[in-house]
Amino acid sequence: MSGARTSQQGVALIVTLFLLVILAMLGVSALRTSMLNARIATSAQLSKMTFHAAESSLASTYTEMLNTDSLILLDLLDGGEVRLCQEAAVANNPGACSQQARFDSRGLLQAQSRTVQLGIAQDFSLLEGAQLNGQQLLVHHRLEATAEGAAPDLGVEAYHVQEFHLKAMTDPGTLIAQTKNN
Repeated sequence: MSGARTSQQGVALIVTLFLLVILAMLGVSALRTSMLNARIATSAQLSKMTFHAAESSLASTYTEMLNTDSLILLDLLDGGEVRLCQEAAVANNPGACSQQARFDSRGLLQAQSRTVQLGIAQDFSLLEGAQLNGQQLLVHHRLEATAEGAAPDLGVEAYHVQEFHLKAMTDPGTLIAQTKNN
């Protein structure tokens, strides 16, 4: 009877070790799955954050373009390119963002925009009564704003492009030159 018991104790040890190996493999697999899910969640969160930074930049740029007293708007309507950097301290800082410029209070995101004039709206006609006086016309200018939201330290970026029209006074000579170029 004692001989049978000895052989059974050895088999029980092997079965127990086999079960421990299987449990360890399941634990490692669960850990890998958990880490992968955490990476996916972090990536989705960063994507949303950069998306919102770009959208905020577009909204801020659009608000700045509606300000008819803005010198930035005058530069844009003269055919220039307007770059704005949205920072936590300054809403519309002229120029491209520096490496240290940050949009949020955590110092993680950058938000900036670039706006150009595409020309005069296609439906514009001098015969439609757009002239207000002998020196200036009220016309629809086609503008395009490209906004970038980025998390530079993590290598994540989001770009958004929006075209919009803006009514503004224009010198007829400038208008004729722009119409010929389009």
